[in-house]
Amino acid sequence: QTQGRRVTRFSPGGQTPLASSEATGTVIVDTNPKGADIYLDDQFTGNGPAPLKLKSGTHTIRVKMPGFKDWSRELVSGVGNETHLTATLEKT
Repeated sequence: QTQGRRVTRFSPGGQTPLASSEATGTVIVDTNPKGADIYLDDQFTGNGPAPLKLKSGTHTIRVKMPGFKDWSRELVSGVGNETHLTATLEKT
């Protein structure tokens, strides 16, 4: 089961040139409880808390843990932006 989705848009703000050849933004995902599985665009990326590098564009972040409802957010990432998300999971 997945809760409702919310779209978060990153403001362009002060952008810093990035060292990599591909420009990205950063999303730091914290999970409650800690250690939940984090998926970026349906690909497992690790366990929370975790920093994620995103190409510019629309992405879906999903957080899962056995015994809890899935949590997801759709967001639009911009180059050089950093944002923090906290995924608080509800018990099933």
